[in-house]
Amino acid sequence: PVDEQFANQFIDGAVDLRVAQNISRAIAALHCSEVDLDFNSTMKPWFNSLSPILKDILDETHNPEGKQDRVSALGMELGREATDEMFRCYEDTVNTASGLCHGDLHVFNVLVGAKPSIETLDNFFDTTGDMMICDWEMSHAGVAGHDLGTLRAFPIACAFAHSINGHHAAALNIINWLDVTWDAYEAAMRKAGTPDEEISKTFRHSLHYSLFTS
Repeated sequence: PVDEQFANQFIDGAVDLRVAQNISRAIAALHCSEVDLDFNSTMKPWFNSLSPILKDILDETHNPEGKQDRVSALGMELGREATDEMFRCYEDTVNTASGLCHGDLHVFNVLVGAKPSIETLDNFFDTTGDMMICDWEMSHAGVAGHDLGTLRAFPIACAFAHSINGHHAAALNIINWLDVTWDAYEAAMRKAGTPDEEISKTFRHSLHYSLFTS
């Protein structure tokens, strides 16, 4: 049975690449589904209500008297003009409806098979590689990058955490999973006939959502 949160694998630093293939194909099928572009539009005000909070957090990275950490250092390095442009691009996508998306596709909303018990552990993962996406109440007509970016946010944070703590193999394992996930998604979208321009746009949008949902 699929009864364990996928997020646990990123915390452990050992991620099942079979899930990358399965989840990418599932997301691509979702994004290629026909949908009324007004579907569940009542979610839009809620997503918009997050924007001022995210903007305040971003602005704080430029405050020389604020908290000085790696995030602030990166904000200062990029400069306000660049971070303002990043936020503007993110905000534009919140009110765009181009297809069906899950809307809350973080790795805690993906279930996978539990790892074998420690007593019988001869493999890191269950035998199937099956997965299930749950919690669909925030699904709506939006942009595909919302799902891809949200899915990648926690894994990216875990990769940084493992690397900072000297667990380089774990960090590289997660980065490999991220690459395989995108490659499998891109291949599925190309097979469905999605133009290169739309695929590139999805990748750019996913970067915005990875940043603002981390």
